[in-house]
Amino acid sequence: MKNKKTIHFLIAILLDVLISLLVPATNGLTDIGVRAIGAAVATVYLWTFVATDWTSIFAALLFAIAGVMPFATLLTTGAVPVLLIITMSAITIPLSRTGFIARVINWFVTRKILRGRPWLFFAFYFAAIYIIGCFLDVAACALIALPVARELCREIGYEDDSKFASTMYLGIIWYSMWGYAATPIAHTVSIIIMGLVESATGMTISMMDYMAVGVPCTIILGVLSFLVFRFIVRPDVSKFINYDPESRAQKVSAKMGKGERNAVIIFALVIAAILFPDLCRGFLPEAAAFVSALTINGPAVAGIALMFVVTDEHGDRLLDFSKSINDIPWGAALLVFGMFVVAPCLTAENTGIPVWIANLLNPMTSTMTSWVPLVLVVAAFCAIFTNFMSCNAIANIAFSLMAPIALGLSPMVNVAALAIVVAIAANIGIMTPAASAASAVVLGSGASTGHAMKYGAVMIPISVVVCLAAVYPLASLVFPI
Repeated sequence: MKNKKTIHFLIAILLDVLISLLVPATNGLTDIGVRAIGAAVATVYLWTFVATDWTSIFAALLFAIAGVMPFATLLTTGAVPVLLIITMSAITIPLSRTGFIARVINWFVTRKILRGRPWLFFAFYFAAIYIIGCFLDVAACALIALPVARELCREIGYEDDSKFASTMYLGIIWYSMWGYAATPIAHTVSIIIMGLVESATGMTISMMDYMAVGVPCTIILGVLSFLVFRFIVRPDVSKFINYDPESRAQKVSAKMGKGERNAVIIFALVIAAILFPDLCRGFLPEAAAFVSALTINGPAVAGIALMFVVTDEHGDRLLDFSKSINDIPWGAALLVFGMFVVAPCLTAENTGIPVWIANLLNPMTSTMTSWVPLVLVVAAFCAIFTNFMSCNAIANIAFSLMAPIALGLSPMVNVAALAIVVAIAANIGIMTPAASAASAVVLGSGASTGHAMKYGAVMIPISVVVCLAAVYPLASLVFPI
């Protein structure tokens, strides 16, 4: 394996060199642009076959050697979004450690109204996963939800190879990904897209604005997913008669401890502070402007400080950063850094790449009279290929390629709305173990990969239709040109 990755590394370097030497600088493309394309191809190859962490820093070196920007400039490009991934991930750690996330799932599946109603049970269970996914990284969500789901299957009387169990397990993948797409809270794809839009257009997308599109559209995805499970997967639910929600409630109920309560309060305060500028701009403009200037990182860092000072019932800190260092998704943070290196390099004026792409696609775009074809291509590309490589990489590639075209077609095409399509479609990683961290956790733990492939293939075209019919039109309303 080590030798194989070394070979892939050498292939990436060879691709960079060959493209730089053999691709002609024509049709608007400059010599720097040719070398930038070589660096970009090498970077994507490294992300796919070698690693996504250290290679993201190496990407900055490749682009600096290509002459796009100075190395020092590239190193500072992704500092803010990287810090955001670190801080927002840190404040969610105590929610998992104190048992609050498992408590949320168990609360949803132990309501009295669920007795004898298997599909209402599934609806409540899916809702719990979705809500958790809105605030937690998908890997953490899956790791916490999977033992609960497995315990519920055993309690009701189903084995892992049953369709009932597959519905429970695939529900973790699907609904955690829908929650991941719904908000930018510790979620890399949406954070990447928000930053790339600002870099390309100067438009700032706030968390509230993103959620105004992400939440309703992913709820639509959730409803359609439920219908797929109900009428296409059609699991046997005859054994559900064995399930007693009240009995389970007595077994898993426990009083919320001091640490769990404090973690929830501090996390809620951080989220309230992040949303404060959007909610209070109309009647507290000065305060809203002050908090807004702190960026999302400000409240998150304050939350980390509070969690360091506040203790649980055992006298331990809610968050000792030095002890929690391994719980921070450093790989994701470095990948975000890499994304913010690649994107500005591919759109830099000295490369000629935007002009080159526009010239290549001019025969198609010159006769385009609607945004539908472009959005369809982008949504389909992201939804399909995100199942075979990093959703972060797919989002970055799609936006970097399409942004120059969309800007050239403005106002017929809304760049911000197209970016939100990319953010949501790139999170349809539900088919394969490589599709997402949630898929890796669930499918790597014995869930049916065959069922994931079969029913994921049904959900992907549905998701593309949602992007066309709901995501882009709603985003166009939220971000008018």
